[in-house]
Amino acid sequence: MTSPEDFSRLQSAMSQTVKAHWKAFLFEGILLAVLGVAALILPPLASLAITIFLGWMFLISGIGGLIATYWARSTPGFWWSLISAALAVLAGMLLLARPMQAVLTLTIVLGAYFLAEGSPPSCTRSSTAAS
Repeated sequence: MTSPEDFSRLQSAMSQTVKAHWKAFLFEGILLAVLGVAALILPPLASLAITIFLGWMFLISGIGGLIATYWARSTPGFWWSLISAALAVLAGMLLLARPMQAVLTLTIVLGAYFLAEGSPPSCTRSSTAAS
């Protein structure tokens, strides 16, 4: 656990750092605000950028997963790890190959997920609980 002296020292160091680099923090804030407004004004472009970003994330994580799975091929769950990594690579390639179609697909998948999560489970209701 940190002592009050350590906390005070940490708080002082953070304060000095913020004062020394306030221009960088201001620039970052303005840049993020501009990007946020641009995303609100141009949702199709923002959706396309997110889809491409997700495609690269899936592709890189899938390749990393394949490498890690190969190194740990004698451990239990090898086949599940291999399938999972291969699916991540495939998903990344599909998102990058057809990003405009992927925007629509991701929207439908997310909508179906939230619809399924938001609907009440009918199998857990008791018929006597309603009365």
